[in-house]
Amino acid sequence: MTYTFHPHAEKELEEIEGYYNGIDKELGNQFREDFESTLSRIIQFPNGWHPLTKIDRSCRFSSFPYCIIYRMISKGIYIVAVMHSHREPDYWMYRT
Repeated sequence: MTYTFHPHAEKELEEIEGYYNGIDKELGNQFREDFESTLSRIIQFPNGWHPLTKIDRSCRFSSFPYCIIYRMISKGIYIVAVMHSHREPDYWMYRT
């Protein structure tokens, strides 16, 4: 199954990873691994995660306070946001 990013979601991922790389390169690597592990779980079980709306779902990272907001589209997984779990929970809702 393939996946694509909303442009803002891709930028969010890069900024968050950059933040953790700025603290410690290994921490940035751990963040990236956690993102990839979370994405792998979504790809394996796309309907297995918490529904937020009729079309959007959320899957939390294992080790960082983030989650991937995504939806199923005909081409696979569409990543709407890479969101901090404790900040502005609805900021991404305008994204299509």
